[in-house]
Amino acid sequence: MLRERGFAAIVFVPTGKLDYREDWRGAHCPPRRLLSWSTMRELASAGVEFGGHGVAHADLTRVPPPVRRHEIERSARDLEQQLGQPARAFAAPYGHVNRDVLADVARTYEVAFGTRFRRALPASDPYDVPRIGMHYFRSARRWREFIEGATGYFNVRRALRAVRLAAIGATDPAATRD
Repeated sequence: MLRERGFAAIVFVPTGKLDYREDWRGAHCPPRRLLSWSTMRELASAGVEFGGHGVAHADLTRVPPPVRRHEIERSARDLEQQLGQPARAFAAPYGHVNRDVLADVARTYEVAFGTRFRRALPASDPYDVPRIGMHYFRSARRWREFIEGATGYFNVRRALRAVRLAAIGATDPAATRD
């Protein structure tokens, strides 16, 4: 469906967790098995792009600078070595970033995606491009409606997310910087 409509796809993967089950905070219950390198190579040959998501799915704002740089740089090296093409994009685990994380990401990747629930625009910060996670569109019908221009579900989800964050006294992690 993506190819028919001229869309590209990018999947962000924690390279040290591939072919294992999710084991991080907030993971699906029951934990799902992650992709294998061989499956990723097949998908890459079909046009799917893979981006960095760290090695161990660590919160990059909470690890020491050498660990943070290792997570960011090693993820890119792993992807290039295994898939034969450079990793151009990154998405921080949990969407948690600060100035130091963004600076390290900018040294390694061309673009990075945040977690603000918005459409990306030409004026978007190239290291905090908004994105809409596909888990919001598990239904093929809902996805089809969205790509055809319907925004009702999208707007409701964005409002519910804002209410949830306000209820717990949090802000969108991508909107807060040190």
